[in-house]
Amino acid sequence: MKRSTIIKFVYILFLLSLVAIFLGVYGRSLYLRSKQLYRYAKHNRRGWSGSVFEPDRELGFRAKAGARGAHTFPIGEDLPMRFDRNGFRVPVNISNEEYKRPYVLALGCSFTYGDACRAEDTFPHLVAQALGGTELNAGLCSYGLSQMVILARKLIPEYKPEYILFQYSPWLLNRSTRIFAPTRFSFAPNPYYIDAEDGSINIHPPVFSCYSVDLGPWRKSPVSSSDFFSLFSRVGIPLILHDDFNLLVFKIKSILSLIPEPSDRQDVIVENAYREIKELAEKYNSRLIIVGLGNMIEPLVIPESLRKMGLTTVNCHAELLSRLGEQTKYAYCQAYAHYRGNPPVRVDRHPNPAAHRIIADSILEVIRKNNE
Repeated sequence: MKRSTIIKFVYILFLLSLVAIFLGVYGRSLYLRSKQLYRYAKHNRRGWSGSVFEPDRELGFRAKAGARGAHTFPIGEDLPMRFDRNGFRVPVNISNEEYKRPYVLALGCSFTYGDACRAEDTFPHLVAQALGGTELNAGLCSYGLSQMVILARKLIPEYKPEYILFQYSPWLLNRSTRIFAPTRFSFAPNPYYIDAEDGSINIHPPVFSCYSVDLGPWRKSPVSSSDFFSLFSRVGIPLILHDDFNLLVFKIKSILSLIPEPSDRQDVIVENAYREIKELAEKYNSRLIIVGLGNMIEPLVIPESLRKMGLTTVNCHAELLSRLGEQTKYAYCQAYAHYRGNPPVRVDRHPNPAAHRIIADSILEVIRKNNE
């Protein structure tokens, strides 16, 4: 056998060995990461059940029109939820999906969506009912200011709502200056603000679309090898391959400076975003109300720049705090968090129905004063 043939054979064998090692290591990684996903499903942690989201090139992910699912908790039964034919959150048992004016368009994150609450207990629904109209609740968990602005550009001209409830919370801006949104597992790229060459601020689309999964089929099924390999093949492999491939492409593009960095001009972003919403509201004769929602007992300061724009603002978080006899984290959670079980155990920190009622009353008070 010729020397050159032997060298080629050894070279090919070496390459095949490298491929085999890579596949073995990566296969083990797929298996272990799927195990973590399986444990997440089986422990009934706080999360979602049902295929209720879908990828979106502008938003990263969006509500799936007509979808039904549930909020899951570590204690107690799941809480059913539903999106209507246009992707707005609605009560599960609503029979008539026809909208009645006045329309109350709500834009925000999980606080506006009403995470861990029934739709009928959320402040957009309570405000709309008090006004004799219909809520168009477009709030969604993990959303930031950039998604809110993108939705406003579409929904305000389309529905011409009489009222717009536009959330203000510090984390909305933070999420819109990061490439990835907070999630319980997997990756959810954000649309995010970047600096344009002319000195302005633009919204850059997500670096890739999310991969939507539904762990519902494995939450209640008995633990077994066949049950795990069902999740492994149907969810684990597709999800992890999707994330790993897109993260690799993202990192390569980042190294080559093909992915713009998020802007750090937060004051400019806030002013531009809220001014754009103000102009949209004025163009379509909508009454814009900035709804200030905060976190725990930390004081919420709504930027003075929003008031200077002539925007109507309501610091709902300050109203929540004012109702507490003692402003401690314990007192706040006792009054406004979600508890289940006996003895009661806190299962979620999002505003509970009592908090949503106070928020709604604060908004309605501002609306009534402006009508006087």
